[in-house]
Amino acid sequence: MVRTWTVRGGQHGEREEQALDEGVVIAGWEEVGDLSGCASIAAVGGDVLARAYPGELPGRVDSWKHQLWRFITMETGDLVVMPRKFLGVVAIGQLSGGYEYRREAAPGFRHTRKVEWVRSQVERTAIGGDLRDSIGAFLTVSELSRRDAAHRC
Repeated sequence: MVRTWTVRGGQHGEREEQALDEGVVIAGWEEVGDLSGCASIAAVGGDVLARAYPGELPGRVDSWKHQLWRFITMETGDLVVMPRKFLGVVAIGQLSGGYEYRREAAPGFRHTRKVEWVRSQVERTAIGGDLRDSIGAFLTVSELSRRDAAHRC
């Protein structure tokens, strides 16, 4: 079953252009290293995030843990929606590869998934209100699951 995910291009849209140019989605969390060896959500939260962000509130770390787990476990073939921060459009693509950690990339640009961008300029107004509201959520990585989202994007 194809699922649909929102993956944001950064708090200030700083990852959007590179994501579109390189055919990837990029998750931030610059202090977090390679997640390839994380076989469970507990490993992401307990081992990786706790070390990278020792002073953060447990609730925030828990939210990040779930978002990063979603990012590394999304399935090839799933759809991704990347809202453009300062434009009234979203980019829609299909995941074409697994999680990759790019050690040589700039901090905040290391966690990636390959994407074939199908449409890079979809007007937000063309998206149903319920999905538009979900896309507008504050999470970096979230699932769009309302009312058969995968078939509506």
